[in-house]
Amino acid sequence: MYHCNLLFSVSEISEWIVSTLSAKLGNGYSLLYNAIGVVAIFLQIMIFQMRSKKNIVLLGLFSNIGWMSYFSLQGDLISCTSGIIGIVSKIIILLGAKHRWADSKWWSVCFLAFAGTYSAFTFKGMMDIFAFVASMLSVSAYFMKKENDIRKLFLFAYCAYICNSISKLYVVALIADVTALISVIVSLIRYRKKDKEEELGENQVTESMEEELAENA
Repeated sequence: MYHCNLLFSVSEISEWIVSTLSAKLGNGYSLLYNAIGVVAIFLQIMIFQMRSKKNIVLLGLFSNIGWMSYFSLQGDLISCTSGIIGIVSKIIILLGAKHRWADSKWWSVCFLAFAGTYSAFTFKGMMDIFAFVASMLSVSAYFMKKENDIRKLFLFAYCAYICNSISKLYVVALIADVTALISVIVSLIRYRKKDKEEELGENQVTESMEEELAENA
């Protein structure tokens, strides 16, 4: 009963936000949230083209802010709350580079537990299993140390997101998820080749240094 009452209250707040802003902005309201959606999609595509983990997480943070704004303007506060989880986790990851308290494996456990509890709380049917899997993989991915490991986890996460969008007929989300999946695949191919070239270059430098040392000896 408490669960139903809470969801009903959230629904009422969502409807009030949409009706108030729609009345004030008129036709500009739909233009506003659609423009934000386009920007969020662009950022989502570009995330995995970044080379360093810091830039991947930073762009992921901006993408989360975009999607949070998009869903809040749509009146979908449940999806908006999911975006907030992503924003907070990415801020912690970025702070981990400078602050020891933020660089702890326990943060990943905490956010996974929080995301899992939140997904279970909003679970409405068997089709929501795709959203649950995608959410858990997405949270886990950003806590990986290597950039390509982040991309590999998102490869599976976006497959789950696509299944979720198809099952719920989310056309805009499906377009965003498919384009993001393509971006992940392209970046994996792109940076795998570059990583191999850099590794080959490092090996050649090491070999030349060993040869010089042998000659000097």
